[in-house]
Amino acid sequence: MIRISDITFSYKNSPRILKDFSMSLDNGERINLSGPSGSGKTTLLRLIMGLERPEKGEIFNDFNRIAPVFQEDRLVKSLSVKENIMFGNRGFIKEIPSSLGLDDLLEKNITELSGGELRRVCLARALMHEGDLLIMDEPFNGMDEENILKAAEAIEKFSKGSALILVTHHPKQAMILGCREIKL
Repeated sequence: MIRISDITFSYKNSPRILKDFSMSLDNGERINLSGPSGSGKTTLLRLIMGLERPEKGEIFNDFNRIAPVFQEDRLVKSLSVKENIMFGNRGFIKEIPSSLGLDDLLEKNITELSGGELRRVCLARALMHEGDLLIMDEPFNGMDEENILKAAEAIEKFSKGSALILVTHHPKQAMILGCREIKL
């Protein structure tokens, strides 16, 4: 579970991004953080993951294994698709990349992929992590409708029981994952 109580945060020399923000997330629950660009969605994810510290307030997070899909791809360009999926993971579950349509790409170098393919690699790596909290920041960018549906099915299948925090500007994407909305 996550309990966020009255956090305030701003970057140096920038206006305040979050002010007295509170929310909670229980085990297995799914939420979508929504709001205009610059409202603090990605910053809130960074705070939850411990990459930033709030100026004020508290964040209690008792999830043991967080599996992130960052807004940027954050893949190693010198590695193959399979090596990137395995990066930081204990093993390889063949069904995960297969469910995302990545079978024929596993031996390719990351630099040979399209934007949507890169996002599917990021998602496969996160699902391979088998976290109890899946954090996904714009995970479907660059994907066509067919691949978004495949990705949603893979998330359903391989993250059973995990809590999920999604950031997307597309309400339909949040709906197909069964997320309740939290506005920032």
